[in-house]
Amino acid sequence: MPSSPKITKDMILETALHMLIRDGYDSINIKNVAKEIGCSTQPISWHFGNMDGFRTALTEKAGQYVKGKLWVYGEKGSDDLEKWGINYLSIAMDEPNLFRFTCMGGSGRHEKSGMSSWLDYEQNVGILEQLIKKYKITREQAGQYVQTMFIYIHGMACMVASGIVIENREKIYGMLRETGNSILKAI
Repeated sequence: MPSSPKITKDMILETALHMLIRDGYDSINIKNVAKEIGCSTQPISWHFGNMDGFRTALTEKAGQYVKGKLWVYGEKGSDDLEKWGINYLSIAMDEPNLFRFTCMGGSGRHEKSGMSSWLDYEQNVGILEQLIKKYKITREQAGQYVQTMFIYIHGMACMVASGIVIENREKIYGMLRETGNSILKAI
């Protein structure tokens, strides 16, 4: 019976994710990851086959990591959009390399779809239902609000991750709340 590998697939992906967060995607190649782990390139090639297989697995790992940070609370409700926005902005502020890779096209694996498709995601359906109930608005109005806020939040996060906007958290989070309140009042 062969011995279990000392360098596991998960160990390699965790190391690569850490490097991605710390140094950016350009730092990721089989040689650099092996050096960071302190092994030869053989275990990485054995687990992933080639760089394409490794990139695909790292993209999945990074996406799961981000998703876990975005939806870190239990109940779904109208406040979820604000919580999601704060978490999204926090990733852009705290882990800009990761944000650029996963949310700004660095991974090259984004779905291309219309904005209305965002409203069909499970988490977003709950947000819509709570907005409709809490503010006594139509589904169309709730959908317009969510789409507008997604665009605003993503735009702000992109500017933060790119270093264009340098503000403290309280100011950025306050801008998010003020914008959300203004849009709701307009509805």
